[in-house]
Amino acid sequence: MKKIVAIFLFALVGVAASLQAQTKQYYSLGWDIALPTGDYSNFISDASLRGGSFSGNVFVTDAVSIGFRFGYNSFHENKDKAVYQIGDGQALTAATYNYMVNAPVVVGPYYHFNLGSVEPYVGLGLGVNYITQETLIQDIDIYKNEWAFIMNPEIGLRFPFKNVPLAAYVKVGYNVNFNSYNALGNEYNNLQTINFGIGLSWTVQ
Repeated sequence: MKKIVAIFLFALVGVAASLQAQTKQYYSLGWDIALPTGDYSNFISDASLRGGSFSGNVFVTDAVSIGFRFGYNSFHENKDKAVYQIGDGQALTAATYNYMVNAPVVVGPYYHFNLGSVEPYVGLGLGVNYITQETLIQDIDIYKNEWAFIMNPEIGLRFPFKNVPLAAYVKVGYNVNFNSYNALGNEYNNLQTINFGIGLSWTVQ
């Protein structure tokens, strides 16, 4: 898996370098909120307010761009006290603390609609996600980190400012990771999150 990740990152850098020759580009920096859904919401249901992303789009035609995104979200949830079987007929009653970090890197095509004062877009990113997952229950610490494949469909709106190469944006995306995590006898499959983002982007001609 590490070799695949290295090849993907190398290819991403090569694509970005080759596309620099294109005329129009814009880069964005923003705040991302992520909400776990699906099976993983049983592991952590609280939204992550601690997140951000850096992204770029390089246009290959007037309406089509190749985009990339580096993201980050940190999750944390305290569970109520419960009884856990820990093997050998032993049981432990304690609160549980679940933690998770997502750091995705995706690249893919985007289509842009120019409506003058607003620029809607749709896109599909594919890539890898570095995930750390941790369950802490009293003196027991279950920890796992891994790379997972990720798919990220996204829609958004850009609002260009007049007379300056800046724009505000809002976006919503759906991150689907293909991984699983087992903690205290519970298996959680296919981490999925809905991501909401706001921020600023700047255009480079």
